[in-house]
Amino acid sequence: MAKTRVQVSKRCGCVDEETGRQRGVTCPRLPVDDDHGSWYFAVQVRSLDGQRQRVRQGGYPDPEEAEAAGRALAAADRDDAGAGCTLGQWLARWLATKNALRPSTR
Repeated sequence: MAKTRVQVSKRCGCVDEETGRQRGVTCPRLPVDDDHGSWYFAVQVRSLDGQRQRVRQGGYPDPEEAEAAGRALAAADRDDAGAGCTLGQWLARWLATKNALRPSTR
């Protein structure tokens, strides 16, 4: 079985004044200001219809947490959480992608 690659990057929500678009990974403050932006992961998983899709999720305070969340999602994908999965498999996959849930929801 091939190892799933988890990409981790730091992004921010700053808006370029000229274009009106978010700067994301190109923000000039990211390399110089450690407190600026948050960490994201990107990973390829199967959607519920069995097709591959890229999932990107962020808001993590450090790269280790982002990578751990991405690996958890990839592991849930390897456990047949794609087309024809059970409710329990789907919920495990869904919970792996959520970084902020109330205890009562979890």
